[in-house]
Amino acid sequence: KEAAIAAATKSSNIRVVDRARVLDRPTRPHRVQDIAAGMLAGILGGVIVAFLREGMDTRIRTPEDMKRCLEVESVSVVPVISKGESASHARPWMRMLPSYDTVFTENGVPRDSKPQDDLSAFQIDRPNSPEGEALRGICVSVRLSRRNGSPPQVFLIVSPAPGEGKTTLSINLALTLARHGKTCLVDADLRKKGVAPALDIVAEQGLREVLSGSIELDDALVQIGKSPNLSLLSSGSAPCEPGSLIASSAMSTLVDKLRQKFEFVVIDSPPIIPFSDGRALSAVVDGIIMVGRCGVTTRESLKRAMELLRGVRSAPVVELVLNAAEYSAVQYGYYSKYSTTAD
Repeated sequence: KEAAIAAATKSSNIRVVDRARVLDRPTRPHRVQDIAAGMLAGILGGVIVAFLREGMDTRIRTPEDMKRCLEVESVSVVPVISKGESASHARPWMRMLPSYDTVFTENGVPRDSKPQDDLSAFQIDRPNSPEGEALRGICVSVRLSRRNGSPPQVFLIVSPAPGEGKTTLSINLALTLARHGKTCLVDADLRKKGVAPALDIVAEQGLREVLSGSIELDDALVQIGKSPNLSLLSSGSAPCEPGSLIASSAMSTLVDKLRQKFEFVVIDSPPIIPFSDGRALSAVVDGIIMVGRCGVTTRESLKRAMELLRGVRSAPVVELVLNAAEYSAVQYGYYSKYSTTAD
């Protein structure tokens, strides 16, 4: 027992220097530092994602995008079109839709189309709307442009791809020009009937029949009742091969006849990239108006369309239009206030 007690009382090399105390706050986690680090990482990550998304998204959204893409100084803007109410009170879902609900096949050919309600001819229903003012500005620009010292008389409205509001712009530009002189609107998109249904006109005979020689030009022209100075040459209904008919010499002869009968001629063309019709028409007109749609048209398609026009030595592009552009509420409010004061 004495030996066991002696062994137990042997000294140890461990000694207590100071008693541990309970901390006032935990050593970890460092909540403030963690929250700050998380916020910083979130901000940096958001900025990186935004830059990546901006780089990957090639769609044109502002006039500056179109200017940088084509290296031009001026771009006309047509705002989103609201239906039946002023632009200052337009709902977010009342964006400008294409003039037609078009269903395309796998090859990009329109298969079926039907007009929407009164979204096309806003120059008749709402001439003092922001979109109406925008069309009057485009009208002034194209009328003041010059080619070989003389103002252009025949205009071709084109877009890179379907669904970019080209037909809507053609109709309203023709309505605007008709206020300044005798005007003819030609529906040269022989693959679908677009202009006549939008104007609520039934025209069974038109451009197809005139080019094939079955009827005379005067018999195919239809007077627009709401615009006395405007006549329509619809696409017609005779079976044909659209590309070869538009590229024929009969089309060039027809344009010369229209020059003699009208002061202004507006031609609604098929899209430039998928179809060759617009390229054939570009060589017989005086000026081209290129239309791109905000949030739909890509920079690549716009450049490609311009390259195709340059490749066929087309008429000059007298106007670039960004269609369905979204204005801020401040701009809309200013327009509404100004127009009310002016009235």
